[in-house]
Amino acid sequence: MAQPENTHLNLARKWRPQTFDTVIGQDIPVRMLKNSLYLQKFFPVYLFAGQRGCGKTTTARIFAAAVNCAQLPTFQQDPAQAVPCLTCSSCLAMSNGSHPDFIEIDAASHTGVDNVRNIIESSSYMPLAGKKKVYLIDEAHMLSKAAFNAFLKLLEEPPKTVMFMLATTETNKIPATVLSRCFQLMFPPIAHAALRDHLMAMCAKEGVIIDPAAVDLLLQETEGSARDAINLLERVRFSSDQISEELVLTVLGKISNSTLIGLMDAIAQQQPVALIEQLQEMHFTSRSPVALWDGLVHLCKTLLWIKYGVTALAPEYEGIRSQLQAVAGKCSRNRLHAMLTLLWQQESTFNQTSKKHAFLETVLLQLCDQVNLADVEDILTGKPPQGGSHGATGNQKVAAPVSKPAAPLPQAAQPVTQATPAPAAPPTATDGRWHAFVAEVGKLPDPLLASIMSQAVFVSSDQTAATVTVALSANSSFFKSKIEETTALWQPILVQVFNGCRTLLFHAGNPATQPLPPRERVLSSAPNTASTAAKAPTPAPAQAARYASPKNDEFLVIKDPNQWPVASLLLSTFSGKIKRVPSNQS
Repeated sequence: MAQPENTHLNLARKWRPQTFDTVIGQDIPVRMLKNSLYLQKFFPVYLFAGQRGCGKTTTARIFAAAVNCAQLPTFQQDPAQAVPCLTCSSCLAMSNGSHPDFIEIDAASHTGVDNVRNIIESSSYMPLAGKKKVYLIDEAHMLSKAAFNAFLKLLEEPPKTVMFMLATTETNKIPATVLSRCFQLMFPPIAHAALRDHLMAMCAKEGVIIDPAAVDLLLQETEGSARDAINLLERVRFSSDQISEELVLTVLGKISNSTLIGLMDAIAQQQPVALIEQLQEMHFTSRSPVALWDGLVHLCKTLLWIKYGVTALAPEYEGIRSQLQAVAGKCSRNRLHAMLTLLWQQESTFNQTSKKHAFLETVLLQLCDQVNLADVEDILTGKPPQGGSHGATGNQKVAAPVSKPAAPLPQAAQPVTQATPAPAAPPTATDGRWHAFVAEVGKLPDPLLASIMSQAVFVSSDQTAATVTVALSANSSFFKSKIEETTALWQPILVQVFNGCRTLLFHAGNPATQPLPPRERVLSSAPNTASTAAKAPTPAPAQAARYASPKNDEFLVIKDPNQWPVASLLLSTFSGKIKRVPSNQS
């Protein structure tokens, strides 16, 4: 524990643990090391691995002090004896940093082969004051590959009086040949409750007046790191004698959870004006954009947990559970998934841009415009979608499923069929199952497939033939190809929603305005089933001229999206140009 005379040290060093009993949140690694001392079973190489500030180096120093402690034989007879004792000459030398048999090396500044050779040479000498000579190599992953190779033989068979300890935050950078020679101890992030109690006890002894809510807010920033939590506490306490939640928010440049919920409520109700007004009221440009971004991600995840029925929320959200449930009731699970997807898609751009506030505001408005696709169970039970009905999934807009037929395409874009006119089948209860299918496809990691399916119009289903007939927008061959390529994604959903139907049949036109064609193209992924394709109908002269390739113009110039709906959709999704294809090649 802290030494009272070390008043000149910062809190993180002053309160650095000096015995096993004062190490917090690492019960398993501490128990393993104490058992090793008790049983007198020592390994030549120990690896202490875990995130920053979780006690790796501190525990390694305590273990090194215990190995050479004068009270170690007493501890081995009576485990109630504290070890290291902190009173013998060896422990005092360790506390003062002057022990001749403890060598601590920073691998970040000693990365080469020559440094390793010096260790190899010095390790051949006997210890001067203790039973073992202990080498602690901190940040071991920073050693070069050549240095690790030079180390291998010594790590495998070191002298009996030598012990090596490697500490690292990045185990993946340690060669497998080194890992196989180590006794590995994993240090997890410190639990919230244990770290909270530690900070409260520290504040009580240091005379710091702090609100419990402020402690919880500090711990949100630390991710289980005791050192980060103590450093943040010391940073805040220099600004006031009493630390409140509002003070911590101001120092960190963050916004409160209630303000963040207000922003999310405006997003859920698709109210961009209210969203911008709230940003102005909270002086958005003076807040940390990174903290707000992280807060949005954490809040969306929590709302998604609530939608799935999770009751155990993070400690900072327990006091505002009712507000969270109210906001969650205005969003479907599909929309919350889409929000998280958009944030993750834009995160790399957000980290790179120098105008983070302006970019974040744009992303918030995009979240406000997202589609609130209904969940499958709501569609099957006839429950209306929650929240708004306009928006986008990711960066691409996807219309929410509706029960009425899609509007007819512009006249120039409608395919022409030679079939004998026949009345279109009236909508049936199966329409609801198609909407349920579209909603499930919307959850797949393929926004383009979700967009194609949401624009398709249900025609009929045949349970005997295990088929479902739909009409694609403009009878696009590109859409059909995309559906063919992603059969493995959508077919299990089709089987589940339509009770065993495995095959999609495509119309040549919109069933609301076009008659059924005499032949249909069959798409199926059943084993050993050959797909049959009907010959495409001959386009009318006007339509053929539209796709004809002029001599001096190979690429389309899209000026009117209403005239070129399919081409506009492609250009909004993919970068590049669309080349004209003569009608005899389509």
